[in-house]
This record gives sequence, C-alpha cells and structure tokens, in this order.
Amino acid sequence: MPLVRRDSTPREWNVWDLERIAGGQEGRNPALHEERALLLMSLRQFANASGDLPVDFDALIREAFGSALDELRMQELR
Repeated sequence: MPLVRRDSTPREWNVWDLERIAGGQEGRNPALHEERALLLMSLRQFANASGDLPVDFDALIREAFGSALDELRMQELR
C-alpha cells in the first residue's frame, strides 16, 4: 500500500463516507465501533442534505476515526 501524505488542513467530512468506513471496520474493536456509531448518529443532525459536515467538526472526526481515514484519502486520490 503506498504511503498517503496526511493533509492536516481542516476540511468537511461526509457522514455517509464515515459510516461506510466505520462499517468496514466492524468487528475489529467492538467498543470503538459502538463509539463511532453513536458519534455518527449524533452528527447526522449537523450534516447538510448531501451528508457534508461543517468544517468545525474536522478535529473531532480526525480524533474519532484516526488512521481509518486513510482509506477515504486513498479513494479520493484515485
């Protein structure tokens, strides 16, 4: 797997993409999966009609998803 340069520029995240990432990691760490599921359920109320969250949630998303976001970054580079 090629290395992906981590961009620390605050950005908007899409709640549907985050749910897909969380679902793909289900079973690896049940407690973490439950935490992410609850977080995403709460964040839906702040997402726009396309599922995009305000940039204000960037730090929270990065903390909650950490290296799991690398999967999304790789897809964006394709």
